[in-house]
Amino acid sequence: MLTLEFRFPAGRYHATPWDRHVNEGEIDWPPSPWRLVRALQAVWLSRAHEEIPEATATRLIETLAGHLPTYHLPAASSGHTRHFMSLYRTPLDGKTDKVFDTFASVSREEPLVVTWPDLVLEPALQEALDLLVERLTWLGRSESWVAARRAPEPRAASQVRPAAGEAPEAGEELVRLLCPRSPEDYREWVSSLPHPKGKKPPLAPESLFEALTLDTADLRKAGWSQPPGGRWVEYLLPLDRLDGTHRAAPRGRPRRQRPEVVRFALAGTVLPDLSEILRVGETIHKELVRLSDGHPTFTGRNPDGSPREGHRHAHFLGEVGSRDGRLRYLTLWSPEGLDEPALEAAERLGRVFGIGTEPIQAVLLGSGVPQDFAASRTTASGTPILGASTVWQSLTPFVPTRHPRSRGTRRFENGLLVGSPEHDLRRLLALSGLPEPLEVTPLAECQIQGRSFPWARFRTRRLKGEGLRSNLPALGWRVVFPTPVRGPICLGYGSHFGLGLFVPRTD
Repeated sequence: MLTLEFRFPAGRYHATPWDRHVNEGEIDWPPSPWRLVRALQAVWLSRAHEEIPEATATRLIETLAGHLPTYHLPAASSGHTRHFMSLYRTPLDGKTDKVFDTFASVSREEPLVVTWPDLVLEPALQEALDLLVERLTWLGRSESWVAARRAPEPRAASQVRPAAGEAPEAGEELVRLLCPRSPEDYREWVSSLPHPKGKKPPLAPESLFEALTLDTADLRKAGWSQPPGGRWVEYLLPLDRLDGTHRAAPRGRPRRQRPEVVRFALAGTVLPDLSEILRVGETIHKELVRLSDGHPTFTGRNPDGSPREGHRHAHFLGEVGSRDGRLRYLTLWSPEGLDEPALEAAERLGRVFGIGTEPIQAVLLGSGVPQDFAASRTTASGTPILGASTVWQSLTPFVPTRHPRSRGTRRFENGLLVGSPEHDLRRLLALSGLPEPLEVTPLAECQIQGRSFPWARFRTRRLKGEGLRSNLPALGWRVVFPTPVRGPICLGYGSHFGLGLFVPRTD
């Protein structure tokens, strides 16, 4: 048995899978066997070719390529930064190209453990491997600093293993990882390729060791859909491998079994502004219904088709960026929690069509409970709509669900016309379990980041679907509670798709 341990001193791992573009927000986690073998080969080529003979290096690399490893993963979560590449401009508008740098935020203390269960190296190969591992300083991109060593034995059971026809168990999923072929398999594959005529070079190198040295950019330019010498192998991976939920729960707070919140960053050529939140929420909701095959958390209906009560299924809450009022983030909030199929569908959410002329990319930021993402301002790591405050005000318009009572002896209740917007707002606050407010004041428009959004500018009618809705105009409100209450607070018609959302008042 051979076991390697990899620690990430900077707490970050940057790597994009072979078949994905960098702006798709995908992370090659765990590092694919193809990446591990190439990294060791690169160390030999650049820093160890004088100490290790080529024949020994070739035998070592091809021996590792002939066996599939298993993994034990450290706690990790996904994140990203955005960069405008000033040296590269798009040919249409001359603007700088925006590039997403998606990475895994990895525990500095807990190692990534890679084990080849059925592999025992002879002393010469083991000595060569020790030297290569000692001199390995990065894995993935150059900013992914790593400290590696050969461990005498694995410390924990493997969480990630080749499927070998096995079906996923509860909490697992099937994911393809790029693996090198065995030397024998590679020779058979090369012999099956057509032989070019004349003086044209062969379609693939003669040996697997040579194939592993080929540059990725040259392979793509030559039209290879996957590297020569590579093969896709299905692995069984835990669903929570990149959301950090298998970390120990903080002291003083019990660990929840189901996450209630999943947060996304939105990326695109032109992002919609805040007034289009209803359309954004509806479109992403439709995509998740498709990805989950009609899961009740997203449809809001029981298996027999009857509506679910209590509004505890999914809400899609938009968040604006720090400057321009554009929708930069989206929070998926489900008070009942997301089970494994629902969470898996949320993790598969990627490009979404139908919001504008160009698709929008939803980049997963993480999942957990509302307290995990509470912040004083909206960033990739948190949002104020999940915080706590005594004063809340409308970010998106509140659309009443009832009509004012025009006749009868019980037209008024506590001095308010029954069915009026304020009466309906107070009624829905009470149904949500919130304390009776001390003060409810109408707002003329949405004021955010120095910009004004009149309530009439917002789209307030769904394209499809039902829902109780008054014909009265949409309004905004400022609500003062006697004690701090925790968000999110979203009420009224379209509240599952971003309308009726409140944010804490900061001043």
